[in-house]
Amino acid sequence: MEQDLNLLGHEFVFQRYLTQATKINKTAIELSWQNMLAAHSNIQQIRFIDNSGIEQIRVERSISRNQIFVSNQLQNKFERDYVQDGLKLVDRDIITSPFDLNKEFGEIERPLRPTIRFIKRFNKAGEQSGILVINYSSGTLFNELYSLIDKQINIHDYRGYYLINKDANKNWGWLLNRSDANLNK
Repeated sequence: MEQDLNLLGHEFVFQRYLTQATKINKTAIELSWQNMLAAHSNIQQIRFIDNSGIEQIRVERSISRNQIFVSNQLQNKFERDYVQDGLKLVDRDIITSPFDLNKEFGEIERPLRPTIRFIKRFNKAGEQSGILVINYSSGTLFNELYSLIDKQINIHDYRGYYLINKDANKNWGWLLNRSDANLNK
């Protein structure tokens, strides 16, 4: 995913948009990103988010219809941790977010969509500044882990919250307001 993020960030149409944010340049990026989603079934979204946290470009995959489309429902994601972390990066650096559940309009999506994000920062004088984000759907990964692991094995994050537990109600506890769904409880 980091290679794909680098590819998208260096793509001529994206570089042109950073220097001239015109409708024509934006449309060219949207077409390119639709092709990227078509080629990678686990990419659920590609977005450019400006320094104020507002999505400027968003191409995504519908979970119900497995259809790729350009969204005109752009959101303010400034309060999300991955945006805050991404905006602190040095120009063109990349980070990977911790696993979490995808949220739209402040609400966790149903069915649950385990997600990891790859984020690259752009911040040069005379250019649009912000972050390029690929949302990678990690549901398939978690489903494969469920089928491979012994039901006595639990996987948790660094805080002790379960990502995989034999009691599925304990998974993602920190996001689903289940403070008791922790290895330490």
